[in-house]
Formats: sequence, C-alpha cells, structure tokens
Amino acid sequence: MPQEVTLFDRQSLGKSIGLPTLTPVYLARLAYFGRGPAYYIVNGRAFYDRDEVLAWIRSCRVDPATKAAPAPVPAPEPRRRGRPTKAEQASRRRSTGGEG
Repeated sequence: MPQEVTLFDRQSLGKSIGLPTLTPVYLARLAYFGRGPAYYIVNGRAFYDRDEVLAWIRSCRVDPATKAAPAPVPAPEPRRRGRPTKAEQASRRRSTGGEG
C-alpha cells in the first residue's frame, strides 16, 4: 500500500512546519535559482512534501566547530571608462599578437 503524502502550497508551508521565514516569495526565489527543497508542480502551482522540506532543512545544518572560514572574494578591478589610450591599444595588440 503506498504511503500517504501531505503536500503544502507555498502560502501554507512555513506556518505548517513552524518556520515563518519560509515565505512564498523566498520559496519561489529558491526554486528559481535551483536551490531549496524539491517541489511538485500541479496545475501551475508549486507544492512541497513536508518530509522532503524537513530533510532539506536538516541538510542545511552547519556545525560551527568544524565550519571553515569562507574564502575571501577578491574585489573586481575597476573598469576604465572611455576609449583606451594609444599605449593601451598597442599593449593589447602585442599581448594578443593581433594586427590592426
């Protein structure tokens, strides 16, 4: 006999599992970026299985004792605006080996 699955839509999911931070907008954003819990699409609406959501939440657990510091993200070099100088054009031609 197949087991019963309880599905919640995005509006009621956060309240049903006791996490009001799981708002419909947040769940939609997670789904858009391919993160977050698995969901089912029925008639164009997303529905979530309670057990799968709880498993996803457990997978997000971070142990502070073993967590490594995140690698620093290098700051991007500022982009120059405007036309390159003649020296920059010549330097770029030399580095790429192009004529022009």
